[in-house]
Amino acid sequence: MKECIICYNAVKKNEKSNLNLICECRYVVHNKCYKKWYEQKKSCIICREFAYPPGFRGQQQLLRDICYERRQGNITLTVRRNVEPRIISFMKAIIIVIIIYYVFLKEKGRNIDL
Repeated sequence: MKECIICYNAVKKNEKSNLNLICECRYVVHNKCYKKWYEQKKSCIICREFAYPPGFRGQQQLLRDICYERRQGNITLTVRRNVEPRIISFMKAIIIVIIIYYVFLKEKGRNIDL
């Protein structure tokens, strides 16, 4: 039996829980625990990268691919030195949301140019 990495209580098989796949991080967390975490942090519990909102069931593979490409050095984000770290994190999150929305529209058959 697996345990929630936030509250450390067991996650039962019939209990609703999230298996989060963010930046290749794999963990089990109670939905209730994750919602509370997300309200405060908006980041992956393990690696602190961008996290999906609770209940999001969309483009996890896309985010894993983006994170993989970034680690390989194929995607870079250049920022001026005087930009605050919280602004940088916000900008990264916005870029990922735009990409997810773009893929969502393409799946619905709507073509848009970025």
